Amino acid sequence: MRGDIRERERVLLQRPGEREREMARLLAALLLLVVACVAIEFDLPSGRSNPSLSQVGTSSLTLLPGKGYQRHIDVSIATAGSVGLVCQALQTAYLGLGTDIHSPPITKGIKGAQTAASEGEREADGQGVHTVRIKGGATYGMFAPGVNDLNHVTYPYLARMGLHCHIEVEREGFVPKGGAICTLSARKDPEIRPLVIRERGKVIRSEVHIMAAAHYEKNTSRIEKALRNRYKQLCKGAPSNPSTTPDLESVPLEVHVSHSDVVGGNPNCVAITGHTVFENGVFASDTVLKKGRRDTEEALGRRAAEALYATHTTPAVVDTHTADQLVAALALCPAPCTFTVDSISSHFSTNCSMMQFFAPDRKFSWTQEGERLWRVTVE
Repeated sequence: MRGDIRERERVLLQRPGEREREMARLLAALLLLVVACVAIEFDLPSGRSNPSLSQVGTSSLTLLPGKGYQRHIDVSIATAGSVGLVCQALQTAYLGLGTDIHSPPITKGIKGAQTAASEGEREADGQGVHTVRIKGGATYGMFAPGVNDLNHVTYPYLARMGLHCHIEVEREGFVPKGGAICTLSARKDPEIRPLVIRERGKVIRSEVHIMAAAHYEKNTSRIEKALRNRYKQLCKGAPSNPSTTPDLESVPLEVHVSHSDVVGGNPNCVAITGHTVFENGVFASDTVLKKGRRDTEEALGRRAAEALYATHTTPAVVDTHTADQLVAALALCPAPCTFTVDSISSHFSTNCSMMQFFAPDRKFSWTQEGERLWRVTVE
C-alpha cells in the first residue's frame, strides 16, 4: 500500500504475492472505525492461477461505511465461504463499540470522512451485546480460522484486551456445500487493555475438538483412538522442560467429539482442531480436515496428534495465525504490548504495516530470540 491514507481518496494495494482479498476485509473493518469513504484499487498481477477480483472485470472497490452500530444484523453466505473470515472482519469492527477511537489526523483530508462520535451518531451505549446471525458458509476450511480456534484461542486473548466475543454454532458447514448456521456475539469493555505476556508458564492441559456430520458418527471413535495412540507415542520420552512441562505424558488430554446435521451428503465432513492451555496463554495447533474418501480415520487421527504435539515444541506464547487476528487490537491499544510468536508470517507483517495508516503513533517491531521464537513489541 502506497501513500498516506490521511491524504488520499483512493488506496492502492500493490504488494505482489499478498492476498488482496484479506487486505480488503481488514481495510473494510478499519475504515468503518474511522467512518471514512475510501475507494480501494487493486494492482492485480496478470496470469494468476486464481484470477480473484479480476474475473468479475474490476480492480476497484468503494467502501461506504454506515454510521453507528446496529444491535443485530443478519449475514448470508451463499457459498462455502469461510465463517471465520467473516467473523475476523466483524471482530475488528467491533473494537470501536462505545469508544471514540477516532483522532482528527486519521480522517483529515479524506473525502467523505467524518467522526460519527463527535456528531452523536455513534451508539452511546456500546457496552451491550451485539449479535450477528450468519447463515451459510463453512465453519472450517483451508487457510482460514475455524470457529473453535476463534472461540478457544483468539477470543480469550481479545477478552484480555477488552473485547468479548463468542460464536454459537447451530449447524456446522463444510466445503463444498457450506450451509452453516451460527451467531457471533460481541461486547466491548470501555477501554482496550494492553496484552503483555513474557512467557508461557506451566502447561495445564491439551484439548482436541473433533467435528463431524451426523452420518459420520460411527467413524469418529476410530479417529479419537488413533489420535490418542499417536499422541501417547510422541509424548513418551519427549524432552522435558522443568519450568513449563516436566512430563508431557502427565499433561491431561481432553478430546471433545460433536456431530451436526449438514447440508448435502458431503463425505469430507470432518474437522479436527486442537490447542494447548498454559498458565499465561493458549497455543493453537494446525487444523486437520478430511480431504477425500481415501483419507482414513486413522490417518486423520495421526495428523491431528502430530499437530497437537507441535504446540509443545516451541516456547512461544501465541501461534502465528492467532497473532494475525490480534493486530488491530494491538494497534488501537494506547499502552505498550509484548508477547512471543513461533514465526512472523507475511500476513502478520503486512497487516502490521497497514496499521501505520490508521494508528500512526503505534510502532510494531519484532526480534528473534531463538528457534521458533520471536518477540513482538507494540509501542
